[in-house]
Amino acid sequence: MGLNREIDPTNLETDTASHLVNGTQENALLLALEEAKEESRRVWWLLYAVDRHKCLSYNAALRIPDARCQVFQPLPERIWQDLDMDVSAATNNRCHGPPTRMTCVGFFEYFLPLMVILGDIIDIHHRRCHPVDEAAIA
Repeated sequence: MGLNREIDPTNLETDTASHLVNGTQENALLLALEEAKEESRRVWWLLYAVDRHKCLSYNAALRIPDARCQVFQPLPERIWQDLDMDVSAATNNRCHGPPTRMTCVGFFEYFLPLMVILGDIIDIHHRRCHPVDEAAIA
């Protein structure tokens, strides 16, 4: 589905912006595009966290490695709740990949960095307990 990559605005459906009024069309379109991109990011990061939780629960290897995360980190909750007030805040100081710093007490600000650490622990555990046999590869 491509959730692990940033959305290309040219590929979005035109239905997203079909209800816009002429006077504020440009700002409303920008807001609608940013909301669609952020919702896609949030779905991806939720799937990322669920993957780590499932792997821990079932002693399984990670299905989503950190290298596949080519999206921006999710917005802080306070900005996401007031996105229609300041769309420019959504594009400043964003980083690609999994967050490694806890910045607040929200799910994406606190729990997601813990899932990144958990993923590293699961990966180390599986490499130690399930080493790859060099003879089997050749």
